[in-house]
Amino acid sequence: MLSGKELPKPRLLCTTDEIALGQSDAGVEDVKPVLDVDFKEGQNKILVEALSKARSSYNAELPTINGYLRGFFVSSTDAAPIIVVMGDGYIGKTKFIRTYVTQRCSEYESAVTVLEHYLLKVPVGDIPHSLLLFDTAGLKGYEGLRPFMYQETDVFIACGLIGNTSSFKNLESSWLYEIRRAGRDIPAIFVGLKDPDNYPPLSTVSGIDEREVEQYRGFGERLECEFSGVRYMECTIGSFSTVEAVFDEVCNIPRTKG
Repeated sequence: MLSGKELPKPRLLCTTDEIALGQSDAGVEDVKPVLDVDFKEGQNKILVEALSKARSSYNAELPTINGYLRGFFVSSTDAAPIIVVMGDGYIGKTKFIRTYVTQRCSEYESAVTVLEHYLLKVPVGDIPHSLLLFDTAGLKGYEGLRPFMYQETDVFIACGLIGNTSSFKNLESSWLYEIRRAGRDIPAIFVGLKDPDNYPPLSTVSGIDEREVEQYRGFGERLECEFSGVRYMECTIGSFSTVEAVFDEVCNIPRTKG
């Protein structure tokens, strides 16, 4: 559990995609590569092969990608929890994640994410622990690829954009279904994302109409009441404190395995 006193902020060690490419985010400090050149090439090759086979045959015998990465990056004494972020495409999931890992408002432009993953150190109690964070593709056509990141997941974060009705309805009709297929006991946090920069015309000049927010909040709270293991929260994309609160809640969820 997180203690009440002030603790260090989450620290990004690396993104595995960036390390495979020899790149890093210009705004991220303390990026520490954890792979040498040979491992980079081997790791990237395995991911490409796994995705290629999954796209062509949806082969159920392939090893899970997140489980492979957990074993690849993290020592046996630090069983890093795996957090998978899901939701419709183009609703701000990647901006939400990057706000957390960079601890500032992200200027990341919308793009299709297929397999983006981050290794962080986060404070749990007084002890820093590793955390593997996955950003998944929400667009149609990737349904066969996403499950390869689900099998060893500890917590799901399913996002909907406040003001985007279909993204909220899909929390129940699509994303909850995928979560339950992965494992009925895996906890999930449904997050209503507020994004003043990407909000429908109904928003006010100052940002988001709170009357609209209440309508979406009611939908999220209904899901929380009707489905076990589901929690509903809200945050403003680009506001580190509200985004951090979501991940603090994730760290407070007891792990049922590992």
